[in-house]
Amino acid sequence: MSRSVRDLRDLICVSRLTYRESDEEDVGSDQEEVTADLDALSLTSSGSDTPTTSLKDPSRAISPDSGFVTNGSPTESNSKQAAGSKPGSKKKRRKKLHTFPTRHDLPKSSPLPPLSSKQTNQPACASGKSSHDKGNFDQMMCFMDATVVSGWLTRATDSVDDLSKFCNANDNFVQFAHFWLSDFPDVQKQEIYELEFNILMEEIGLAFAAGRDNRQIVHRDVLNLVSALFREYPGKLVSSKGSHLFLNYLDIMSSTNEKDKYRKLLSDVRCSTRNRQYAQWLLAIRSFALVNVWTAITNFFRNLRGEPLNTTYPTSSAPPNVHQYRFSQAIRHDYIDVIHYLIVSGRVNPNYTDNHNRTCIFTAVMHNKPKVVQYLLHRVKPAIDINLPSDTGNTALHAAANTGHYSVVSELLSCPDIDINCKNMQCEQATPIHYAVMHGHVKVVELLLKSGADKNLKMGGLSNSMDIARDFGHIDILKMLLQ
Repeated sequence: MSRSVRDLRDLICVSRLTYRESDEEDVGSDQEEVTADLDALSLTSSGSDTPTTSLKDPSRAISPDSGFVTNGSPTESNSKQAAGSKPGSKKKRRKKLHTFPTRHDLPKSSPLPPLSSKQTNQPACASGKSSHDKGNFDQMMCFMDATVVSGWLTRATDSVDDLSKFCNANDNFVQFAHFWLSDFPDVQKQEIYELEFNILMEEIGLAFAAGRDNRQIVHRDVLNLVSALFREYPGKLVSSKGSHLFLNYLDIMSSTNEKDKYRKLLSDVRCSTRNRQYAQWLLAIRSFALVNVWTAITNFFRNLRGEPLNTTYPTSSAPPNVHQYRFSQAIRHDYIDVIHYLIVSGRVNPNYTDNHNRTCIFTAVMHNKPKVVQYLLHRVKPAIDINLPSDTGNTALHAAANTGHYSVVSELLSCPDIDINCKNMQCEQATPIHYAVMHGHVKVVELLLKSGADKNLKMGGLSNSMDIARDFGHIDILKMLLQ
């Protein structure tokens, strides 16, 4: 398992994670210093003027919050510190942490209510039921190694940047979506999820090495923590809607426009804590878990098709409506599964028209995709206007008759709302049969006649279908029309 490393600051936010703090809480100077260190390391933009401090500085002692517990627990250290404070000194409050993703510059939202109003002081250990069983992991988080967390964050930033470049280049998202929806069996999806979850468990377990060595934390504790933060596995991801959920998350993580969804996804934590730093770490684990799993699976796809993982993608900006652009790509590739996903997930409006006033049915006709036409005609509600003319005056049936795509014409004629004699008012009132006769599409002319096309309608008030066939020398079509 190889992952890349770079700076991560934009993946943590505490907007939806419950934090309860007493107004009378004392905070010692050492604890403020540790908090400032974590802020500087993981939350401040690299371009900021704010000085940064590294937790890896050998001149600084490792704090109890890093997971290396010395001279008692972190709680005991704080108590001794508070007891040694000078009489009459003012009580200090924690500084407010600005933990919103800097890349997206998001506003705050109100926190969620706590899972449980009762807090216990029972240690997290192998015996007995610990408080984190009810959503509070404070006793366990005191063993968290902050240096490991900072490493996760740097790797996650690099991964989310790579996801964005990959998904927004060429037709990569559409190709992966088709692979995930149709080419990759559900059994193999479950296997790869299980594999990645086990790898995730091993990595997160390393952050609690001090607690595990002292037997204060066991495998079940790590499992409870990961299950609480990565709640989508297994229930949601292996369900009937799991494939669509995976693509939804991939779209959000790789998009630069889904600001609110991005924040909500990475901060969707149902845990309670009394410590702001623990809140950061819980959200960091959530962010790392999602980005790590989604990156690993997309890398698996890239390896399957023989694409180097260090591919440099074009830096051109994405189209104004990336989902509509992907919808058009799916039509061109004949990927009905991706078309269906984009529609049912609400990412596209199937009744949209492009800048030439062409519907998606018109687009499918131009690319000769009869199966897509069939889906769009019979599965989309409300129904798409099949007779809507483009800016050239042609309808979808005009286009199909003009190109001679027999299967597409057949699908269009199966729609009860089709106007088989629709006129192009910008082209001398030409009807579809006029175009088919003009270009010599014998089978299409025959199909139109059987479906009730009027061969006597005149184009430009002068020539009917027989006249056009005679003028263009299409003898076979002329005989058919005269019969």
